[in-house]
Amino acid sequence: CTTSETSGGGVWLSAGLLTHSVVTNNHAWGCAGVALTDTARMENCLVADNWNFYRNGVYYSYGIVYVRRVTSGTVPTVRNCTIVSNRTYESGALWVQEPNGGPLFQPIVENSIIWDNTDYTTGAVMNWHTSSSKYTSDEMTSNMVANCTWPTAGISGAKNIDSDPLFSAKAPYYLSFASPCRGAGDNTSVTSTTDLDGNPRRYGRKVDMGCYELQGGAGLMMLVR
Repeated sequence: CTTSETSGGGVWLSAGLLTHSVVTNNHAWGCAGVALTDTARMENCLVADNWNFYRNGVYYSYGIVYVRRVTSGTVPTVRNCTIVSNRTYESGALWVQEPNGGPLFQPIVENSIIWDNTDYTTGAVMNWHTSSSKYTSDEMTSNMVANCTWPTAGISGAKNIDSDPLFSAKAPYYLSFASPCRGAGDNTSVTSTTDLDGNPRRYGRKVDMGCYELQGGAGLMMLVR
């Protein structure tokens, strides 16, 4: 499905699966893109060009993808998604919020690209953020594995990279053949057989990061005389 150009944010889920969807050009004073709580999952989705705005002369923001546990023992999931080119305010495009006084909360964020998201007022990079009065970002990010984002400092999960994803110039948010995200994902995290376009999710030995799986190789041209 496609959720676009709404003024109250894109999607709110407390359970179930949002998959093979595009959430773009939505705006809200709180979460402008996707809110995931409890057992909600988002997979193979593109979240792009959403933004937070003023309300009564004040900026309010819970990021673009807002992840929070409301019910004890539950864990929301973001997997093989591309979260790019969103504008937020002091909160990060991916906002992980721990309930006050709650036990340690570690959302699952895997094989995703979180890149080129910026602060609405300063233009500074704001890709991800954790909010807790009790825990550090290192403690809350151990289940963030095999993602492309910046900075990776403060993320304790494995296989994360902070290199430019090098999207293709021919199509927005598709990987180029030179992308470091190509084949850089974690195969054990894959739960879907197709990407956002419906193409095979794993093309080659290792899965790509992001919502689109690069299909085919760069090719080899031979000149015979």
